[in-house]
Amino acid sequence: MSTDKRDRIQACLEAEIKRLCAIIKVPPYGVPNFTYLEGPSGCLSVRPDGTLFQGYFERGELLSERETRDCDEFLYWIFVDAASYTAYTRARDRPLGGGPTERELAHQESLLHALNPRWAERRRRERLGGRHEHQDDRPAPEAPSAPAGGDAPA
Repeated sequence: MSTDKRDRIQACLEAEIKRLCAIIKVPPYGVPNFTYLEGPSGCLSVRPDGTLFQGYFERGELLSERETRDCDEFLYWIFVDAASYTAYTRARDRPLGGGPTERELAHQESLLHALNPRWAERRRRERLGGRHEHQDDRPAPEAPSAPAGGDAPA
């Protein structure tokens, strides 16, 4: 892929990121960008072959990375992180009732919904990991055990 084409893709993504950040009021430090940063959005780049890359570094060491050619997928990854950071800072700065994790998750999903309802629904599904929303993390009650002596009730 030519450098001009990569630059155009990056410029379009930067404009969209800036637009979406303004909608959900991402704090300045949390705004994703294509400049190397060890921050909440990770390192973003358009690779020479056109692959979109997101990597997380700490003290110069790559901790995790993701690649895609799908712009919507790339923006989803970026804004799950940006919404999470924004929700965390708001929960920290404006304490309300309820646990911070529940407030943060609910706020993250509402921010994602403001950007793209499909992103909020996908994030909810990923977070629940196949559980239904009404389920919680408590273990299921154990079945009653058979009485001593091995005789089952009639």
